[in-house]
Amino acid sequence: MPTVLKKRPIISSALIIILALSMSSNVQALERFPPLRVAVAANFLMPMEEIRRVFTGETGIELQIIAGSTGKLYAQIKHSAPFDLFLAADTKRPRLLFEQGLVDKPINYAKGMVYLWSTEKIDAVNWQEALKQIRTAKVAIPSPDTAPYGEAARKALHNARQWVQIENNLVYGQSVAQAFQFGVSGGVKAAFVSASYALSEQGRKGSSWLVSEAGKVNQAACLILKSNYPERATRFLSFTTSMKVQPILQRYGYQ
Repeated sequence: MPTVLKKRPIISSALIIILALSMSSNVQALERFPPLRVAVAANFLMPMEEIRRVFTGETGIELQIIAGSTGKLYAQIKHSAPFDLFLAADTKRPRLLFEQGLVDKPINYAKGMVYLWSTEKIDAVNWQEALKQIRTAKVAIPSPDTAPYGEAARKALHNARQWVQIENNLVYGQSVAQAFQFGVSGGVKAAFVSASYALSEQGRKGSSWLVSEAGKVNQAACLILKSNYPERATRFLSFTTSMKVQPILQRYGYQ
């Protein structure tokens, strides 16, 4: 019997060239626009993840988030870390970077609050009473030297004349995130954290009290002048103060 040959579709050379150019264009776009590198204070990590999803969904601009204590991120930026933006947990360090000519003029993007938080259900009307009930137990605090929320918590303890009584029981975390993790793991009885952690899904399983004596923690952000993508970075910086972000901030206890 004669062999029947199946006809294969013929792809024109012109179509092949078009496809090759399209693939090359996409690769070049990825190479030309890598994710913006955003240094974020640890207290702001959870709202930042939500803000990132909304921003990227609207603009297509990807973000790479690098979280840590404000003090450590500040030191990295001073030593030329390849970040595009810095979202700090204070206004002091962005201001210092501005004075050193390393960043554009900072803007305030959020105001946070300090909470005392515990994994346990403690019946106390305020944070000072809660501390009295766990007087001999270990309590975590973010390092006041590198974490603004730790600095604010220390101020509150001094203002409430609680520092001397609790100082020997304090366990220091490098950031708010680590202080919170100490509490989650059971290594400490309670922890001083930001509202974003106290009001998180994990935080709501325990008890928390506003530390009003700490005052509000003003947080500033800035564009790093060595950024290779200042227009996209500025676009995101403007987005952080837009009305679209406000519901996210409020859910995590920021203003």
